[in-house]
Amino acid sequence: MKFRQTLQSFLVVWTCLGLSVPGVSFAHGKPESGQTEGAIPVAPRVQDVALHRDGTLQGAVVESNGKPIEDAPVVIGRFGKPIAELRTDSQGRFVVGGLEAGIYQVVTHGRAEHCRVWTPGTAPESAKLGVIHVADPEVARGAGNGRLHAVFCHPLFAFAVAAASVAIPIAIDSNDAS
Repeated sequence: MKFRQTLQSFLVVWTCLGLSVPGVSFAHGKPESGQTEGAIPVAPRVQDVALHRDGTLQGAVVESNGKPIEDAPVVIGRFGKPIAELRTDSQGRFVVGGLEAGIYQVVTHGRAEHCRVWTPGTAPESAKLGVIHVADPEVARGAGNGRLHAVFCHPLFAFAVAAASVAIPIAIDSNDAS
């Protein structure tokens, strides 16, 4: 019994010390030359897109095999604020008008693309005539609550955890007394 009390005291002291001392990482030393510390800034790739003669920005949303996605939500934004929300037609295409030259974000199916929009006649030769989004098949869009969530949120589960947290120490203590 004395060994058990000593072991418990040792574990309590060790745990308190571990929680009070800031974590020390021995494996992580200072960065060597050529390494950088902190986050690496990644500039988004901006593609040049020319507006059509009627001043519209056109685009399409397709699957990875090229099949158009009908009724896909598309949001056109500028400076982080949405300026147009629309849906694709039966051919997966969308058209938005009333845009002026500048940088826009085209967001659909969990993917954002930055576009530098040019007025007709001012775009560089490399500018595309539209935006094509290829929907990523690996994007998980699980907004629903699964079975595991239902089990953990059930009141009987909470009762079972509370009962086990009381019953297990009592059972261990009464087993040591015999």
